[in-house]
Amino acid sequence: MKIGILTLPLHTNYGGILQAWALQTVLERMGNQVEVFGLKEESAIRPILWSKRLVLKILGRYKGPCCIEYIKKSNGVNLKRFVADNIHTREIKGLNFLCSEEYDLIIVGSDQIWRKDYIRGLWKCTDYSDAFLNLEALQIPRISYAASFGLGDWQFDKETTRKIKKALDSYIAISVRENSAKEELWDQLNLEVQNVIDPTLLLNSSLYINKFDIDTNKKSNNLVSYILDDCSEKREIIEILCSKNKLKNKELNRDILKDKKIPVKDWLTSIANAEIIVTDSYHGCIFSIIFRKRLVFIKNMSRGNTRFDTLIDWFGIDNNCVSSKEDLLNKDFALPTDIDVRLDKLMKESMSFLNNSIAKIKE
Repeated sequence: MKIGILTLPLHTNYGGILQAWALQTVLERMGNQVEVFGLKEESAIRPILWSKRLVLKILGRYKGPCCIEYIKKSNGVNLKRFVADNIHTREIKGLNFLCSEEYDLIIVGSDQIWRKDYIRGLWKCTDYSDAFLNLEALQIPRISYAASFGLGDWQFDKETTRKIKKALDSYIAISVRENSAKEELWDQLNLEVQNVIDPTLLLNSSLYINKFDIDTNKKSNNLVSYILDDCSEKREIIEILCSKNKLKNKELNRDILKDKKIPVKDWLTSIANAEIIVTDSYHGCIFSIIFRKRLVFIKNMSRGNTRFDTLIDWFGIDNNCVSSKEDLLNKDFALPTDIDVRLDKLMKESMSFLNNSIAKIKE
């Protein structure tokens, strides 16, 4: 089968890029041909944006760089190279440019593909429901895999909800990443859907190690911190842990406006060889689980707390969560002893969803 994957555009986020690569890899190992949709950049509009920002800057109403897209592209060159080398990207101008004849199936997901404040304009959408593929002309079977709303509360008005219902009623199968999304789709649309794990968790650590030639024999003596939203309290937590465990802090999240992002291989290698991980990132937590690392997980409210709740429940990592330095007392932050059993069960359930959904289309 030829399958197209619709996820968030692949920019400079390690988790977003790796989840797309992981889903592509899983589908290819099942014998499918796969392409991940990417948004065609329209560089012609950039000078207009830069000029507008310059005016706002002169007026004191904008503080960032005028040419922020250029800076991000330059400093994210290592991630762009990974995408070019490892992900089979098909650039489209927008969702309305998808061609029905070219694909046997479109999979929507993973990541926060259905988060309301991410949708509008992202895929040249004219309506929020477009991201659910509410497109009359698109006659391609579709499923969702681990699609995420990001937030726990239903964000859409009545008319958009009606259009979303119409779109999802045409899906062969629907799966989501959070318990709250499953509950909302039942409450709002009377749709019974399945929870599945993020695609990155469908591949075990040995596959990542072999694919990216990761040397796991190095003793790094590092506490690895992957913090998306920095603050003084998080820095204090890191300092206390470094001092207590006699470790050096290796920061993975470089400021995209100041430094080049490290290559994906280096990012994975740092996690694989860390003594302990401190992160407020969903995928930072996931890769700590994949490589079975001691984990200090700082729940990040601003980036969609509900998905963290599901992850914590699935893997029993309540004891690994902290909200302040007081939570550090008398803990070693090892993962639960039954983590292998938990992950194995979730992997089987999630792969069963994929296999059964694709089998329905083949029939």
